[in-house]
Amino acid sequence: MAVAGAAQLKKKSSKPCARVQCAVGSSGSDRRQALRLLTGASAGLLLPPFAVVASQGARLLDYRVTQHDTTRLLVDLSQKPDDIALFLLDDPSRLVIDLAGVTNSGQKPSHFAHGLVASVRMGDHPDKLRLVVDLRAEVKPSYRVLTHHNGVRLHIDLGANALQASTQRSSPLRDIVVAIDPGHGGKDPGAIGQRKTREKDVTLKIGLELAGLLSKIRGVRVVMTRNSDTYLGLRERTKIARSQGADVFVSLHADAFPRREARGSSVYALSLKGASSEAARYLAEKENSYDPLEGVDMGDMAADLKRALIELSQSSTIASSLDMGTRMLSNLSGIGAVHKPEVEQANFAVLRSPDIPSVLVETAFISNLQEEKKLNSARFQKQLAQALRAGLLDYLQVRAPEGTWFGSSAARG
Repeated sequence: MAVAGAAQLKKKSSKPCARVQCAVGSSGSDRRQALRLLTGASAGLLLPPFAVVASQGARLLDYRVTQHDTTRLLVDLSQKPDDIALFLLDDPSRLVIDLAGVTNSGQKPSHFAHGLVASVRMGDHPDKLRLVVDLRAEVKPSYRVLTHHNGVRLHIDLGANALQASTQRSSPLRDIVVAIDPGHGGKDPGAIGQRKTREKDVTLKIGLELAGLLSKIRGVRVVMTRNSDTYLGLRERTKIARSQGADVFVSLHADAFPRREARGSSVYALSLKGASSEAARYLAEKENSYDPLEGVDMGDMAADLKRALIELSQSSTIASSLDMGTRMLSNLSGIGAVHKPEVEQANFAVLRSPDIPSVLVETAFISNLQEEKKLNSARFQKQLAQALRAGLLDYLQVRAPEGTWFGSSAARG
């Protein structure tokens, strides 16, 4: 079911606007153009009644911006808000969206280098959640509400303009770039199982299987950090991903643990504030130690890299990594045991790209005799690749980068 709304903006006036609440500042630079979308809006403004349904604990689940033939903000909510209000502010141009009775469930601000939308911010208020969309040009917003079995989706169309049209002409839609990093290689065998299975061999086979699956998807381009038995340093792996314009980075491993009964798949994201568990800390230290000359200690890093890492901890990159990892782990749980039910975090050197959502996947414990046997199975390697593909696609369907075909209206049909 869809409930739609559209409105024309009112200029500064001393007269009240019927069914559209206008707030005007005392000065030109403070002028506040307001667009209030309420029940029973005027038919002259083409606003059908908005069916207000009282909500109990409505939450912001996700959001994304698509900036193509038209710019659209998509907001996923657990249920309908009590009320929706949109306000336009000048100097600088902003669209403010108040969602009554809604709270944030952990979504972070986003910044966009190009296009009509510069950033999206959010803040909880006692009775509402406020989203602020920073704009690079004036807009004429309209909205609609779609209901589905998982909640509701708010579509806010900002419209096309000269800025956006010129950006579109000069920047054709591109492929999403997925960097796959089979761990270890060459002189570095990685962990070795009881039956002498080498981690570097297993990760390469799974990586090639995953690359083959992803390469069949329109709008996705795969970059392998290695596609043969070659050695790469930790920084070299991330350097390859960055040089190829990677949008996401997936590092594949099959590690060992002192307790041979340890089993199940795990997914890790970066943490700069300590590991989420003792096992996560152990694995991170173990992986980092394979490349002792790479300067993985933050104390050895250049000042600008330190600043970048600090900024990373406050940005949406780690949040995006956790989201991607959660979706992958959910799919991995469908083919076998998982070591922990949630994505863990630790200071893995290979995950330190400041602006590329990155995860490290421990496909299974090669130190566990039963799991070592499974890792040598072509059938299990394919199942792992299929689960990772499904999780990655789940992530990209809601967080496809702007300017990509995968995130365009054409991809959505």
